[in-house]
Amino acid sequence: MNHAFLPDTVTISNEILDPCSVIVMERQREIDPDHVEILRSSVQTLGVQLVPALVSRRPGGELVLVDGRHRLEAAKEDSLGLRAEVYEGLTREQEQLLELESNRARKNLSAAEALDAWETFDLPMYELRAKEKQAAGGLASLQARGVIDNAPVTDALGNWQQKAPVSIAQAAKEATGHDINWLRNIAAVRDLAHAEDVPEEVRAVAQRGYEKLKTSTAKVGPVVKEVQKVHEAVLRQAEDPQVLLERNAEERLDEMVRHTTLLQERLENSDFRDVLTLAAQKDQMGRESLRAVRMALVNALSTVVVVECTVDGSPSQSLQRIGGEVTHLLSSQSMRQLGLEVRRG
Repeated sequence: MNHAFLPDTVTISNEILDPCSVIVMERQREIDPDHVEILRSSVQTLGVQLVPALVSRRPGGELVLVDGRHRLEAAKEDSLGLRAEVYEGLTREQEQLLELESNRARKNLSAAEALDAWETFDLPMYELRAKEKQAAGGLASLQARGVIDNAPVTDALGNWQQKAPVSIAQAAKEATGHDINWLRNIAAVRDLAHAEDVPEEVRAVAQRGYEKLKTSTAKVGPVVKEVQKVHEAVLRQAEDPQVLLERNAEERLDEMVRHTTLLQERLENSDFRDVLTLAAQKDQMGRESLRAVRMALVNALSTVVVVECTVDGSPSQSLQRIGGEVTHLLSSQSMRQLGLEVRRG
């Protein structure tokens, strides 16, 4: 297990402890009786507890369990000594970090614990290293350019090259094995579960969801979807009908912009123009179909123009202005595509 985050003042010793002398903190997981039985059978068969528990000896002499709840319970039930790594000099925060690190080493962290490890250990460590690299990079740059006294003068940045920084997303992937959005989704559920300014129904479903995420077998996706579903439904119910109507209208307008833009791109494609030309040249029916397309587009355009004129508040003046814009654009675009622009020598 990685002990790099522990200061040099922390000492570690291997000891056999009386299991009844070890204090179990509230944050420790509930025990699984089946797991305890497996550990008891292993000790009875092998005659030894293979993996030591982790225990913190605090300044007052109290022995506090850091990791190994099931091993402790197995030792208690069989009245055996508990094999343990005893850490002295840990702060409360370092005890929790050690617990998270040991659980992660066994790859059985729950989603909630993975988020806790990321926020309390991995992210601060990433930010600290990023600052250290930035400071080191600035120093190397100054030395390379001879800005600092007694530094050799070289051209540009000399031979110093900074490695590309690791992004937070990359750091999250390396530390947890999951995408950064996976962590953000867990954090969103947790924050809703603790929020006081959200409807009770939303907070309740978020609290149930977050409790599920505290188990190592819970899947994050279904929990997040359920919380989002309830949250969005409650927000819609509480929303002003007029605001809801306006938002729906905005969404439909945005959708119309996307559809018409795609239609424009499709019609302006030279291959598609060739297809239309070929079909229209075949017979009179083809030309009538082409005319039907034009009439449909004109009628659709007139509807948009009417809406614009209505919104502007002065229909007659707006129609004159918008009509002029449409006429000019239609004429200039058609002449350009037909190659009929007026050439000036």
